[in-house]
Amino acid sequence: MKNLCYIVILILSISTLHGSQSLPLHSEVALNSPPQFMSTSWSSPIYPSPHNSPTVYQSSTEMFLSLLKDGTLKPFGHPTILSGGNDKKVFDKTLEGISFGLEIEGGGRNYGLWEISDYQEKPKHDLLAKFFKEPGPQPFGEVKALRMMGLLVASGMIRDPHPDGRSLPLPAIIMEKKEGVLLRNTIVYKLATLQEQRSMAEQIYAMMCRQAVGDAVRFKVYHHDNNLDNALLTFLNKEPVKVIDFIKSVKGLELVDYGGAYMVMKDVSKKRLGEIMIVQPRGSSKSLYAS
Repeated sequence: MKNLCYIVILILSISTLHGSQSLPLHSEVALNSPPQFMSTSWSSPIYPSPHNSPTVYQSSTEMFLSLLKDGTLKPFGHPTILSGGNDKKVFDKTLEGISFGLEIEGGGRNYGLWEISDYQEKPKHDLLAKFFKEPGPQPFGEVKALRMMGLLVASGMIRDPHPDGRSLPLPAIIMEKKEGVLLRNTIVYKLATLQEQRSMAEQIYAMMCRQAVGDAVRFKVYHHDNNLDNALLTFLNKEPVKVIDFIKSVKGLELVDYGGAYMVMKDVSKKRLGEIMIVQPRGSSKSLYAS
């Protein structure tokens, strides 16, 4: 019995020590996250290595919350944004005449993302269909954001194309497909060292943030969910294989997934919006729009 007590005490000691070591990380995440009701998505590192440490990619919470508080930004799913008579009727129509291609990798806010090989209302276009489990503020808001960005083709109820027997009509969005490749899928990234990967990620993250700021000023749509799996890269000639050639070979960057977007309600400068976006090594921060 005495030996059993020693074992229990030892296990509890190890658990306590482990918990005390991990607490600061969890506390930091909690302190740097906005209230759940204020944001439908939050930027976070989605490449666990090397992005979790020592570099953190996130929004400046204080500045972001100030823009929410003064009404400069509002999530597209907010009741005041969806107050128009048609905003909640965007899935009332049944869409037909659609031929699907492959199911592709998507985010966590949808029920499936599919290539469209043919759509009778818009033939010979590269299109995607994004499905949702049910209508609601977030899908309603995403339709509105895509329309403002000029990317919306149609929305309505579409029969689920999954081959597993799910054939009920689901709310879906048909949108223009953007070309490009994810950073983590490029050859140069896969062959790079962890330090080189971190450097490439920081450069692409900076490009994402500048693109999001520019779009916010031009289209009044602030993308916000700026994780690296929401950036598609195109290259000038062919995809580079050497890190030294990487950034100068990037032709353009396209942002995807507007499910967590915010509407810009007031005139705001690029500088102020840019202060939300930071590349933050632990213990310091650097604005992407310093001037």
